[in-house]
Amino acid sequence: MNDVFEAFQGLLRSAEPNYSQFRRQLMAKQAILSEKELVRSHILMRLNLALDGYAEQRAGTSDVSILLRQVIRAYERRLEVKRSLWQVLSSREQAFGLRQTAEREPDMVELFADPWYPRWLAGVSNIDQLQQRRYDAPVIGDGLLYAMSGGKFATYQSEAQKAAVQACLFAPPGSTLLVTLPTGGGKSLCMQLPAWQESRGGRIKGGTTLAIVPTVSLALDQEERAQSYFADAPSMEYKPCSLTGSTLEVVRTTIRSGLLNGTLPILFTSPESLMNSSLYQICLEAARRGTINRLVIDEAHLVETWGAGFRTEFQFLSTYRSKLLEASQGQLRTLLLSATVSEECAKLLKKLFSSQGSFYSVRADRLRPEISYWFHYAYNETIRQAYVMDALCHLPRPVILYVVSPDDTKMWLKLLRGQGFERIAAFSGETDADERRTERLLRQSGLPREKTLRTFQVTRLSPALQLQLERLKSGAFLESATNVIAVGKPGVGKSHALAAVAHELVVQGHAVLWCSTAGLVQRLLAAKRDLRLPQELARLDKFACVILDDIGYVQHDRDEMEVLFTFLAERYEHKSVMLTTNLVFSEWQRIFKDPMTTLAAIDRVVHHSVILDMMSEESYRAEVASQHHLSEATGSDPLNQSK
Repeated sequence: MNDVFEAFQGLLRSAEPNYSQFRRQLMAKQAILSEKELVRSHILMRLNLALDGYAEQRAGTSDVSILLRQVIRAYERRLEVKRSLWQVLSSREQAFGLRQTAEREPDMVELFADPWYPRWLAGVSNIDQLQQRRYDAPVIGDGLLYAMSGGKFATYQSEAQKAAVQACLFAPPGSTLLVTLPTGGGKSLCMQLPAWQESRGGRIKGGTTLAIVPTVSLALDQEERAQSYFADAPSMEYKPCSLTGSTLEVVRTTIRSGLLNGTLPILFTSPESLMNSSLYQICLEAARRGTINRLVIDEAHLVETWGAGFRTEFQFLSTYRSKLLEASQGQLRTLLLSATVSEECAKLLKKLFSSQGSFYSVRADRLRPEISYWFHYAYNETIRQAYVMDALCHLPRPVILYVVSPDDTKMWLKLLRGQGFERIAAFSGETDADERRTERLLRQSGLPREKTLRTFQVTRLSPALQLQLERLKSGAFLESATNVIAVGKPGVGKSHALAAVAHELVVQGHAVLWCSTAGLVQRLLAAKRDLRLPQELARLDKFACVILDDIGYVQHDRDEMEVLFTFLAERYEHKSVMLTTNLVFSEWQRIFKDPMTTLAAIDRVVHHSVILDMMSEESYRAEVASQHHLSEATGSDPLNQSK
């Protein structure tokens, strides 16, 4: 389906590219794309974001160049860009393998991306080719899987995953089960599904699954994924939770209560948090009360390799498991999860974690098929840095560069920024708890990363609007479930203003969700069709603020209007909504069709609200386009001028 590529090419040819509009259209299109086309569309989305950011000095030349290369290589087609942009990028064209092949009238050039054949690395002919490498055959699921996922999953990923999950569901009391599935094979379902079944999705006291994970980031990720299946839980005490060094005391109190009362379905924590805190005794007491169902050790192979002078708590897990088993009067089930278990490691785990021969295993060991491996030895650090930088200028995005120390992280961040990469971030052991929390909230928010107060030209706005934004960024409006409506013509900065406020809310620790109105409506329609609209609304309820971009952009039919109204009614006087619209309220009947429904919707949105009236503001995009046309006549580059 090359129509997506052609639409993007049309965007690049336009005099005034509307990047945000293209993103909305692409997100709507992605629902019907095939697997390969869907992957390709994500590459276009990244390039779209980079170009949008570069136009406003929020992305570097290298961010644009590498994604241009990736789009051309993925679609196996040449791409036209503005000559003014290519004049800036071409200073480092050889670094990214880009070259001009033709000139197109009136102001476009055609680009091609050469294959990458570095002299220092062999066998790279397919290193950036888009190939399907994983061919797991899905197998029919069951009612439990379908119910937990709200109708999203009707099949298991593979026979091995289905066998592993069923072995966990029917494991006898006191037994130990070792499950090995490849990374990405769905091991987490082995603990999620039994916990969901025992607690009826968090609606009853079902006991706790105590999950030990090796890193803080993994605990937070597991918590976020697991909570998505417990939307019907009446309170946090009935939802999966993580315990880390940054966990607030009020949450710790909830965890203690949930463990002892058997309401907490899953607790994710590290060996250190378990062994070196009051959690040690709390879990033993919970086991005596019969409220600890199972002990899960994720990445269980680490028990063999860690412990001798490094994270020694891993070595104490087997002893603690014996204490939990005794306290539970032999009822505790143990689950060991890993993707990489050697025969020697399997024997060690059986010796440490089995009792009376009740040790079972479901083994589906294999190398991950979607990963390819290349190796090269560099004789000194200077050469290695040069080779790594060469690779980073040619390999597809997204990319992760692993290093061995926080100092290396800082060094590479500086090097990459010096080479024109701005869409990068660093994460290491020195990343503090607030940064980790902020990054987790940002990931789940869907916010455009580049649209912050730092990149927003607040001084373009009237003094009254500047004052309103200054007050909003404190987040006080969330306490009263006040709504925020930004009304203005296209291009005046409505979306950027609300996104910037939302970024400030995330820094303060609030969970927010950014989405296009069209995207949310389709999400709610799908839930309604599958008879799970209440569950979907409950999932949205966990966000302190939902930001709907362009509520007037798409004309809704009656079904779409009804689910949108239902959403707004559910949030009324309960949780905040922020909206952008180019329609004044007298024109909202174009959205809701029926006059009475329109009045009711306006009443719920406006009753407790802050109105950002941007109708008199001038279009920023029109101003940029005007500068662009002027620069074409003078030969300057508007994308590289300060705004």
